[in-house]
Amino acid sequence: MPIKSLNSNKNLTERRTGWTTGTTATAATVATVLDMLTGETPDVVSVELPAGEVLEIPIIVRSGKIGALKDAGGDVDATDGVFIYANISKLEDEKFIIEGGDGVGRVTKRGLSVPVGQAAINPAPRKMIEYNVRKFYPTGGLKVVISAENGAEIAKKTFNERLGIVGGISILGTTGFVEYKSERALIDSIKREIDVVCAEGAEYVWLVPGHIGENALKKVLSDKLNKTFIVQMSNFAGESLTYMREKGYKSIGLAGHAGKLAKLAMGYPDTHSARSPQANEYVQKLFGLERHINTIEEVSTPEYANQFQLLACEIATRVRQDYGFTGVNVRLFNMEALLLSTSAES
Repeated sequence: MPIKSLNSNKNLTERRTGWTTGTTATAATVATVLDMLTGETPDVVSVELPAGEVLEIPIIVRSGKIGALKDAGGDVDATDGVFIYANISKLEDEKFIIEGGDGVGRVTKRGLSVPVGQAAINPAPRKMIEYNVRKFYPTGGLKVVISAENGAEIAKKTFNERLGIVGGISILGTTGFVEYKSERALIDSIKREIDVVCAEGAEYVWLVPGHIGENALKKVLSDKLNKTFIVQMSNFAGESLTYMREKGYKSIGLAGHAGKLAKLAMGYPDTHSARSPQANEYVQKLFGLERHINTIEEVSTPEYANQFQLLACEIATRVRQDYGFTGVNVRLFNMEALLLSTSAES
């Protein structure tokens, strides 16, 4: 099997490959088992990934804890550099138990690959940990407790809270590698959040580009928040809407800044500024304005309520046509969270 030391490439390219929290936890566990068996802590351990490739992971000891640092490669995320460590205890039977300790989150909502109540350690890392440990400890029971230093604080910068994972980070990874794919990772996170709200029994879901739309919508729907499910779709409206249809939803809500959502009416499923034009000219023409506008915010006032009503309807119509929804409710806001218009549900 080929052995690859990714750490040696750390400064070669922004797009270098790293390793997942699952691989990091595996390395920490293997090192702890070797220390238990030999009385010596290795400097490096080899971790075999699900596809058979082997990574050499540096081991460090911090405050008496044996572990490793997660290396996100060029796809830097909130968990990059987190210190993950393991505690091992022998069991009288042959069971191999993996639990979460300090800084590892616990699942509180359905729809994820881990049952409610268990530590947020996904199935693939669990299998990888046991497979690699059994090379050195083939028989006998073990209890492995995986912990993450400052995991609770780090988790606040991740999607975990929205997914119903509380108290820490998740131990993730299917291949063991972290490829350079920030956008794809974000899209996957959005889809997992949709999975969760579906599992929660959400009959109606609102998609919003970000915090502006979510916070503004919460104010408008303050009396219905206990029945409202809101998912942030970032710039990936097309991916999110397509996935909602795949999950069987026939009606959808869209809420956010008028300039962002106007791009959907223009036919751009990715609303990132690098992949879609500004909506100024489109809105100027739609509103019948003779003067040029630099930003849609210039006209985002009650004075143009009728025009924004038209824009909301245009967005709803285009989304129904492009994605096959039977009902689309659009709420447009300005940067000050002022509700500009609402399209009629249809």
